[in-house]
Amino acid sequence: MKRSLAAYGIALAVAYGAAYATWKRADETKLADQEVVILPGGLDDLESIDYTSKTLDLSIAVKTDALGRYLWVNATPKAEPKSADESKADSKQEPPMDPHGDPHANPAAAAPAETPVEPPSAFKAGKAADALMNGLAPFVAKRTLEGVAAEDLEQLGFGDDAATITLNRKGKAPKRFVLGESVYGGASFYVKDPESAKIFVVDAAIIRPLLNATRSLPDTALVEATLKDITRVDVQAGETRQTFEQHNPDDAQAQFWSRAGSAEADPAAGAWLDKALRLRSAEYVDASKVPAAMEDAFSFVVHGKDQTVRVAVHRAFDDEGEEQWFAQSEHTRGLVKLHPSMAAEATADLSSALGAEAPLSPAKPAASPAEGATPAAPPAQGSPPAASPVPSPAPMGAVAPTPSPEGSAPPTSAAAKPPAPTPSAPASSSPGGSAPPTSASAKPPAPAAAGAG
Repeated sequence: MKRSLAAYGIALAVAYGAAYATWKRADETKLADQEVVILPGGLDDLESIDYTSKTLDLSIAVKTDALGRYLWVNATPKAEPKSADESKADSKQEPPMDPHGDPHANPAAAAPAETPVEPPSAFKAGKAADALMNGLAPFVAKRTLEGVAAEDLEQLGFGDDAATITLNRKGKAPKRFVLGESVYGGASFYVKDPESAKIFVVDAAIIRPLLNATRSLPDTALVEATLKDITRVDVQAGETRQTFEQHNPDDAQAQFWSRAGSAEADPAAGAWLDKALRLRSAEYVDASKVPAAMEDAFSFVVHGKDQTVRVAVHRAFDDEGEEQWFAQSEHTRGLVKLHPSMAAEATADLSSALGAEAPLSPAKPAASPAEGATPAAPPAQGSPPAASPVPSPAPMGAVAPTPSPEGSAPPTSAAAKPPAPTPSAPASSSPGGSAPPTSASAKPPAPAAAGAG
């Protein structure tokens, strides 16, 4: 707090000096009151961003595949270093001796453990990174802060442990900047160019996403298309499948979903699609943590105005028998873990939307790996998946290819062979569409004799 107030006082003094200079030499200080281009260049010139602070090393790489441009993030959290006072206090403090313990034991071994550091992670960045990228290419500041004395730099946050950001551009040398404290009020940050020693005031919307990047940057969406852009959705659970069409997407009051070829609203389908399209990832799954046995729960293909994206939802159980839910799509570019309550609810309500006579939720697997296709593992830690175009339309029930790690061939599985349609569950037509993976474990039970239609 004292540092922030001191920094505010320095900035205020500088502002008074600038005002006086404006009165004396208005033509020379006019640019100080306008936006300043710190580093020119467009988004096409920017290849990656490196951010380093006391608690985090971050790399954001610009990638492009058949679906377009996206950002892949590698984050490595670090233990925050102790201050000189904390280190001195720790060295003087000895852990209490256990009267029943070994008198010759090392006292340091009984010291409390340090706060655990989050493991490294890799994920696709979402829309929160847009302001960051747009503000860095070109890198624009609100104004230049002039007249700062060398002895005041530390008060602005430019100490030895200050965070840095490096912009890597095509065909040019990396450009490094030092990040200072936030300006009083939090709307801006101080940024220093170490080459020119100039200090700039930069919009906080550019800098703030970097400070808690592992929470603010991950893309949680399974599909990029908005509700208004979706024309139809193909849904499949085992051998049961159905196509739903959206009507009046631009009118929230008149919008509804129907079965393909019908103009009659289907409230059950509309309620389920609302849940399915709201599914969000909780975290990206590292290749080393992919469950050994995952079963297909359900899948759906979203047909938008510009893209067709397949989403496959899978279920697994951890060592304690707790239910876990996962998903993968062309949009996620890798396997993600879902919020369990939302995924379980969508699975439980799917039978009403499809018109099945029994719940379609798969049974809990035995201790041995369940039969059926397992989706491709996400890319190895730190590596985005290879570019993968949207697959060409396939018959309903066929397995849609999933992105595979760079340098590897797409996985194949004999268990992914589409089943023949059954008389009790005729396939609905899905022109131009394709369907996600199927699994024998998700096959609905045969209807009971009584009341069967």
